[in-house]
Amino acid sequence: MHAFHAQQISLRTETGDTLFQDLSCQPTVRLTGLTGRNGIGKTLLGEVLSGKRPPTSGTLRLNAPCGIYRQHNATTQQSRSLAAGLGLEDALKALTHIEQGSVDEGWFDMLNERWDCRQRFAQCCQELALPPVPDRPFSALSGGQQARITLWNLFQQTDSWLLLDEPSNHLDIAGKHWLLAQIQQFPGPILLISHDRFLLRAMEEIWELNEHGLQRYGGNYDTFATLKHQQQAALDRQLTSASKALQLARRQAQLSKEKAERRAAQGNRLARSGSQAKILLDGKKEQAGAAAAARVTRTENQQRQLQSRLAELKARQAATPALKITPGEAETGKHTLVQMSEGILPFGQQPPLSFSLRQGEKLRLCGNNGCGKSTLLRVLRQEISLQAGRLWLGGGCSYLDQHYQLLNPQLSLLEALSEGMIKAESLRRTLLAQAGFRREQVQQKVAELSGGEKMKLAMLIVSHQPDTPLLLLDEPDNHLDLDARAALAQALASWPGALILVTHDDDFARECQLTGEIVLA
Repeated sequence: MHAFHAQQISLRTETGDTLFQDLSCQPTVRLTGLTGRNGIGKTLLGEVLSGKRPPTSGTLRLNAPCGIYRQHNATTQQSRSLAAGLGLEDALKALTHIEQGSVDEGWFDMLNERWDCRQRFAQCCQELALPPVPDRPFSALSGGQQARITLWNLFQQTDSWLLLDEPSNHLDIAGKHWLLAQIQQFPGPILLISHDRFLLRAMEEIWELNEHGLQRYGGNYDTFATLKHQQQAALDRQLTSASKALQLARRQAQLSKEKAERRAAQGNRLARSGSQAKILLDGKKEQAGAAAAARVTRTENQQRQLQSRLAELKARQAATPALKITPGEAETGKHTLVQMSEGILPFGQQPPLSFSLRQGEKLRLCGNNGCGKSTLLRVLRQEISLQAGRLWLGGGCSYLDQHYQLLNPQLSLLEALSEGMIKAESLRRTLLAQAGFRREQVQQKVAELSGGEKMKLAMLIVSHQPDTPLLLLDEPDNHLDLDARAALAQALASWPGALILVTHDDDFARECQLTGEIVLA
């Protein structure tokens, strides 16, 4: 049975903007991936398909209840404790009272024959990599731990189909492998909204929401990416062909015009010489005029058709614009920028850490959630000090995190670059244009930018800082769509300076062309 069947659904915002229209879809496989650029409406489409939001028009038939994971609900859930998050708080409390000798019927009702609740709690904590402390406040858990608990509860709903909206955003590599195992073991249909290629490769069909509607691609992400590349290459060929055809038509029109003008001049000379009868010349002139008018009409129609075709192809290309980031210059040479010897981080149980980083090297900082990656970046930024050991820094650094906190949301793009120490307005405008921002966007507020646009602006700022040869990047790809991730990876791959990158996306790390790694236990 299909989880749902949507027929001709549309959704418009309160301001009247149409997010999507006349979409018809139903899953034909168990695992379906939904992707598309940020801001295109994937989350809202998911809410419509799950029955949580009515469409503006069209019909939706749900054939089973839907369990939903929203990308922000894991970290906003306010369970009283870890045990409550796992649904075992009441059972553990009742079992404790019964073991202490209470014979109150209420405790036995609360326990509900779950005599193995302690073993189940320990097993869940081991499986989900959680601290085995029942009364640990839920709010004291990391974002990744909260996400695992929320997802684990969903996967217990075996009578439902699941809508998972960006479920891997807070998960480390081990967490992603755990999530993939849960997805594969779950018996019901799953619609996964994601930019995570690791998860999308496990899907059996990919849906892409774009300006043209909902496109379906059989197979997993790799098949989808290959077909998209072929489609883009075909579009590029069509654009080139249409452009050449229009240029050829214009040249032919010009040649025809020049030929007609030469014939007219020749006729005028004959008329002045009197060598031919006037009535004969007038007849020829009339015929030539009619033929010329017909040629002009044909030429104009041909050019209009070619211009229309070219405009259509350019519109299709503009619907999926290529993002581009041009990094600034950095110091060259191979001098040392960071030297750490037997460093003990101030938090966690990380063993002594020793490493060095020279100019031009690009290192990935690896480790599971909670191992100290962010702490090490804070040490390198000199916000906190090592508990023990030695650290030598050979220059300043710029820092970029997944939320782009260096950006003031109330500033315009031009003002943000000025605050970021890029003072010359001509240079600021040039950099924004090179990054793909239109002239009218330079006065737009940062708060109005998409995630990919904020990333481009932040990269412009951090890569053009004076005397900061080192970039520190803490999961800058986390909330980016696939196109924006590719643009950021290309920018980091071409960055001539040194960098330390934290990412849980192996594909993204590979595309950044890193030269080594720092592994935290």
